[in-house]
Order: sequence, then structure tokens, then C-alpha cells
Amino acid sequence: MRQLLLIVSFVLAAAASYAQNDVLAFKKKDKLIQYFSTDNLLTCQLVGGTWVSGYVRKVKKDSITLQTFTVRQVPNYFGLPTLDTAFYAPIKFHYREIAALPLPGKRMSLTVGGILKVGALGYAVLNVINTVGQRGDVFAPENLTSLGIAALAFGLGILLDHLKPDKAVLGKKYELSYITMQPQSTNEKVQ
Repeated sequence: MRQLLLIVSFVLAAAASYAQNDVLAFKKKDKLIQYFSTDNLLTCQLVGGTWVSGYVRKVKKDSITLQTFTVRQVPNYFGLPTLDTAFYAPIKFHYREIAALPLPGKRMSLTVGGILKVGALGYAVLNVINTVGQRGDVFAPENLTSLGIAALAFGLGILLDHLKPDKAVLGKKYELSYITMQPQSTNEKVQ
């Protein structure tokens, strides 16, 4: 009786441990950078340009189920700030809808190039508004010098953002591949 119970428990344990999840592999050329499976945090830009972030709940048959959430600071009963996490409805999409992923170790924040672009654009707009407000000539030589310097700073910001990207656009250099962990039966076709 004990041997039968032991055999049944081993078979059940093997069946329970067999359930493996599929994986998404983020690669640069053929070198693995990061992989994503169940319960990993995934931040990505979709084809439409929207950035989403959340925990991977399921990777199955080329689709990802992502549990998005937000963490915000709210006052507790004593009026002191505490962190509150709100989860939203899961989002399900095909893994090919991912257009870009943030590079590991890079922060998705305002960079030096972004600061240059914002500053140059703000200066140029303020210059034009002040010149028109003072009934001056926007295309006067002394004003064109200031606008040219602002345009140069804006171009330098674009160049810096291009040289040091903070996201990996999927395409020739970076790829996201789907790896199935389920064995294929002999009747199924390999894609």
C-alpha cells in the first residue's frame, strides 16, 4: 500500500512540475539581454506609441497577458503619506505588437539631449513672441543670430538623443523572440 501511495505521489508531483510557461527572449543580434516569463515586470512601447508597464501573468501561444498597475501616494488614517497600489484589468496582446523596450540600466527620463531640445524650443518661441510683442522684425539679422543658435542647440539635442538612445527599437539590431516550453506532439506542424 505504501509503495502504491509513493508511486502515485511521484506521478502527481511530476505532472504538477511539468507545467512550464512560455518565455519571451529579448536579444541584441544573437546575444540574450533579458527574458520575460510569468511574474516578471515588463515595460514596453506598443506599435501605437503607448508605453505600458506591468507584471506578465501569462505567455501563451504568442500572446502576452500583462497585469498593469499604478503606485501612488495617499494619506492614511493619521494623515501620513503611504503608498497604495491599484491594479487594473489585464491587457492581452500579441508579442509582435511590442515596438520597443527600454535598455537595461538606462532610465526613461529627461536626458541632456531632451533638455537641450526643450530649452532651445522654449527660447525660440519666447524670442518670437517678444519680438512680435515689441513690434520688431522677426527676421532682422541680430534676431536671426539668436534663432540660429537656438536651432543649433535643438539639432545638437536631436543628435545626442540619437547617439545615446534609452530604448531599443525592435528591428535589425534588437529582436524579441517567442520560445515555447511545451513539447510538440508528432501530429503538430512546426512553424
